[in-house]
Amino acid sequence: MLVLQRWEMGLTARSVRFTCLPIWVQVWGLPFDLINEEAGLDIGRGIGRVMEVDCKELASNQARFLRIRVEIPLEKPIRRGGQVVSPEGDQVKVAYKYERLVGMCFQCGEIAAIAEAYYKDLFTASTELSMEDVLSSVDNVVIEEMARSLMCSYTEEEVRAALFQMHPSKSPGPDGMSPFFFQRFWHVVGHDVTAAIFSVLHSGRYLHKMNYTHIMLIPKKKDPQLITEYRPISLGNVVSRIISKVLANRVKPILSNVISDSQSAFVPDRLITDNTSVAYEMIHRMRNRRRGKVGHMAVELDVSKAYSRVEWEFLEKIMLRIGFPMQWVDLAMLTVRTTSYSIIINGEPCGYVSPSRGIKQGDPLSPYLFLFCAEGFSSLLRKATETRHLKGLTSCQGGVRISHLLFADDSLLFSEAKTDECRRLMDMLAQYEKASEQVINRQKTALFFSRNTRREVQENIQSMFGAQAWRLIHGTHSLFYRVYKARYFPTCSFMEAELGCNPSYVWRSLLNARELIRMGSIWKIGDGSSVGIQSHKWLPHTPTFHDGVDLMLRVVDFINPQTKQWDRGKVNAWFQPPSRDEVLRIRLGSLEGRDTLIWNENKAQTFSVRTAYQVSLRMNGTGNDEHSRVQEDKPMWNWLWQLPIPPKVRNFVWGASSDILPTRANLARRRVPIDPKCAVCGSSDETVLHILWQCPLARNVWALVKGKLQKSDSSARTFFSLAQSLKGRLSRKEFELWAMVTWSIWNA
Repeated sequence: MLVLQRWEMGLTARSVRFTCLPIWVQVWGLPFDLINEEAGLDIGRGIGRVMEVDCKELASNQARFLRIRVEIPLEKPIRRGGQVVSPEGDQVKVAYKYERLVGMCFQCGEIAAIAEAYYKDLFTASTELSMEDVLSSVDNVVIEEMARSLMCSYTEEEVRAALFQMHPSKSPGPDGMSPFFFQRFWHVVGHDVTAAIFSVLHSGRYLHKMNYTHIMLIPKKKDPQLITEYRPISLGNVVSRIISKVLANRVKPILSNVISDSQSAFVPDRLITDNTSVAYEMIHRMRNRRRGKVGHMAVELDVSKAYSRVEWEFLEKIMLRIGFPMQWVDLAMLTVRTTSYSIIINGEPCGYVSPSRGIKQGDPLSPYLFLFCAEGFSSLLRKATETRHLKGLTSCQGGVRISHLLFADDSLLFSEAKTDECRRLMDMLAQYEKASEQVINRQKTALFFSRNTRREVQENIQSMFGAQAWRLIHGTHSLFYRVYKARYFPTCSFMEAELGCNPSYVWRSLLNARELIRMGSIWKIGDGSSVGIQSHKWLPHTPTFHDGVDLMLRVVDFINPQTKQWDRGKVNAWFQPPSRDEVLRIRLGSLEGRDTLIWNENKAQTFSVRTAYQVSLRMNGTGNDEHSRVQEDKPMWNWLWQLPIPPKVRNFVWGASSDILPTRANLARRRVPIDPKCAVCGSSDETVLHILWQCPLARNVWALVKGKLQKSDSSARTFFSLAQSLKGRLSRKEFELWAMVTWSIWNA
């Protein structure tokens, strides 16, 4: 129990005003010469009133930290670090770590109460919604077949698949259990967990305790001072997340038919980079528009607290309007309405919030629920474009007309730079805000005008507001494809397209990637009409021909139209034996099928960045040397990735071995204005190997570790060579300990 003030007659807990807090502070990063009582007194005065310097711990903590007990004032922001002057006269940054910091705000002493009040207000529904205009613009797009797929009986395999799709060690819930426990012991608990989930899915009843959730506050910036400078992440129980995941898996296959193509986030078979590329193309067109009486503008919008402000009534009605079955909508809303929250402050749950709006950040179903809400805004803009109330912007003359692009909760709108069109746009924003309670962050709203927009028009409007190349071959139904098709290759395929007039940077980049695609892909023969026998890659090896034959023919010319099989006589007459055999080994299907370009670098025949990188190395002639080095290091990497340690530690050891950690030496090498010398000892450059192994602070840590690590030498020249050396000398358990301690040193 912490006693801060003597009790006197007549005092109550609420009448006591605390002005200071006694607490132990650890000072990390001090030069060795300053880890003493005199320096502790001097540093402590900068934090608050010094009560004591822990002299007993100085010897055991030597070269680690200095421990000071101070009274810190609650009316001032807490300090997380400072600067001291080393004996050599250099400024050294030190970090303060507070032991057992209680849940109090260093502005008024009540951070838990502030957080609870803030989220109670944020999660309270509005009483004044006007949804008719938005809902009337939304089309019913869920057909009967889709509805049946949503409502068919749930299976045990669905539940198991939902669980094993979760990351094992992320987001433990209020019960402290992570998905790893359920995955590891599914043979023991699987039957009971499945029964509990089926009881919810079949009955439509949800135990509120099952959906009790902790809100973890993640700082958005260094040293946040306001509650709005934290990002809330929901930590729900695993069982409740499995239920959401089962529902999410059911709805994912039909999303591309439900969500308009202007939205590219979270929808299967769409990439958010699709809209990024389209946006770049539209901005490029605007930037080059110098003539014409009417200019164009792009408006970038950011939605404030998007998930937290979702109105349940609006969400339910828009899902029904889209055409989702009532039973599925009830289940989805059940996961939303039964939620309750406590806020984690200094590791402890504080307060209790029973929301009446909002969806959980981090819940598997939440991204899709938000897409349904955003579809209301998208439908408003689409209907306005169809009725010509909004003109939008065409990608080229006769091309696709674009009025808006959505990136989850961010939007990019296009319109003519006219005050009346801008006013209509703002009216639609107001309609959407009234219907959904989504609030546009005006401070983050940005405008971009074409060059032919007059200055007075710009000022008037501003005052009113206050791996893609592969998808151009196969993603022929996407908005991304249609924009580039109309602009750059309207009468041919992407593989035959030319640079064109006034191309954008994105188009130039896509064309540069085309040669890589040619090298890594091969044509799968359908009817053979689009594949030339010499001009296209369709055989495993470059074909060889008899002298004097016509090389301009296409593959279809060697297929018998009656039998739909190879014309063996013609094949023998044109192709030399090795190529002839390769041709005849190709099985022909229906001549009505189209020729298809497939990726030839993996068994799945689908494009991947990894295999494309290998093709790129071969193209640049650097593949052999790098490949041999990679092969030499591969056993070490495979061994590292299989270690039973937390993924963040494996990733850290990989980053350290690859020399990509932001050490002072690495930052200085990348022209960051910083002294490369070690901030702790100042005797050597702060390389990865030095800070984690050779620095006196690190050596003192390793000296406290039992076993072979205590006696390991420090003669390695790189961190990776050190890891390889230790792998050969240590047992697996000792190496795991080394990795964990290394990660701890970096994060100290």
